[in-house]
Amino acid sequence: MFVSTVRFIQKIKTFMKYTMVAVVGFLLLGLVSCTRSEMEKEASSSREFTQEEYEALGKRIAKKINARSYDTLNRVLDLKYILEKISQRIASPELANEFSTPLAQQEFKKNFTWARQVALDVAQNHGQYEFVRFHRKKNVPHLLLRLTSDSGFDYHDYEVRTIADSLRFTDVYVYTSGEYISYTLQDVVTRIVTEQQQNKLSRTHHDLDDYRSKTVAMKQKIEEKDFAGALQVYNSFPALTRKSKALMLYKLNITSNMDMSLYQQTVSEYKKLFPNDPSLSMLSLNTYFAQGDYASTLQYLNKLDTIVGGDSYLNLFRSTLYYMMGEKDKAMGLIDAYIKAKPKDTNGYWKKFELYMLEEKNEDAIEVLNEIDRKTMYSRRMITYYVETKYPDFAVFSSFLDWKAKWIKRYQEKNSWKLPKKP
Repeated sequence: MFVSTVRFIQKIKTFMKYTMVAVVGFLLLGLVSCTRSEMEKEASSSREFTQEEYEALGKRIAKKINARSYDTLNRVLDLKYILEKISQRIASPELANEFSTPLAQQEFKKNFTWARQVALDVAQNHGQYEFVRFHRKKNVPHLLLRLTSDSGFDYHDYEVRTIADSLRFTDVYVYTSGEYISYTLQDVVTRIVTEQQQNKLSRTHHDLDDYRSKTVAMKQKIEEKDFAGALQVYNSFPALTRKSKALMLYKLNITSNMDMSLYQQTVSEYKKLFPNDPSLSMLSLNTYFAQGDYASTLQYLNKLDTIVGGDSYLNLFRSTLYYMMGEKDKAMGLIDAYIKAKPKDTNGYWKKFELYMLEEKNEDAIEVLNEIDRKTMYSRRMITYYVETKYPDFAVFSSFLDWKAKWIKRYQEKNSWKLPKKP
């Protein structure tokens, strides 16, 4: 069986790597005062934007990320507003003062690499960032975007506010964490300071620097696939800090790449710490799929579909589950319906390609490649590269090699005048 066929859900276990890097940056944060707060600027903004303008922003962000550019997302993210939100939620003035440093805001901006991490995942893992819809939560505009890649899938729901008559992102609800990123960041730092106060320590900034260095080391171990070493770094954090959602998501990532029993223990621990957390829906997808319980996986996939307000893209995931349950006709029917509704979207064609690979119907799979060439913006050169990098097992079959040789020959004949003459 081709690993890529089930990768869409197996690797949901690579939780929150974008948020984790953001956490590292937050540990340098200072809640500094400025001449005029972002919230004051929001209150004084008079311009009203149309739904079309909101949607255009969401589509532009997705297009730029898919083009490997994250500057636009970086510019739209209002980090000062996020810091102000966190500052207002901290009950203790003493706790807020712990983070006041002159260079804090500059350091936070430098280390908050959310946009870069999203773009890297798209670039390095055959990813795609797509605008799903504009909607409102408690009358606050939001833009929902979906990230899919070989490392899993996630939804990012951007809170949008008008700051100085410009649309700005003032928070991000991350579905794999089940909360806004500002709460994830706040929880980590609050736990560190609380533990420091309980132990009657006075080196808060030292504690934050220690957390930051350990987080960087743990992330490095994960990237090197030294998961035992990463778990060792995780275990070196203080007990209270280890129970933060941010670090528990790290632990889920680490143990999912080690031993299944250890991973299941971590899942149980996470559920006890966060029993009613919205992220459990996505976590349960991976847990039940790993156990081969495809019916329960489908149940939680349907629940996720309801939570995000409906997303036809999830039908492609359903098709794989139906295939695994032996309902092949139903699986193919969902894919065909998706392609009919979105004929220029390559996702449906690639899912169809994967199912034909599983069935060892190589000629049918080749015909899907021809469909992609005819009906989408993918050129034969792009299709060839995609197959060779994402489906290397298929790329060695004679049927694919013949298909590749034919289009290269036709291209050379058509463009023979451009080829250098033989000496």
